Amino acid sequence: MSEPDYEIYCQFCHYKKTFSKMDVDGMSISRSCDVQAGIPKFNAATRKIDSQNNKKGKPKVKCPNCGRVIFIGRYYGAIKEDNPS
Repeated sequence: MSEPDYEIYCQFCHYKKTFSKMDVDGMSISRSCDVQAGIPKFNAATRKIDSQNNKKGKPKVKCPNCGRVIFIGRYYGAIKEDNPS
């Protein structure tokens, strides 16, 4: 089995799951709209408005336990300490 790449955590019902890119196919994923990255500026030479690039919205998934919409987060693994106490 491969190392998990992503995780979802529902703060309402405390459902937690880590998964790889292959396991996402069975879930209902929706993407939020793009977010404006900057202020549009007027270009005097072309006499047109230059709009900034938009940032892509984060993908969201429905919680399989309670049905609320939650964000998909990157999974970095457990924090390991060198000196256990």
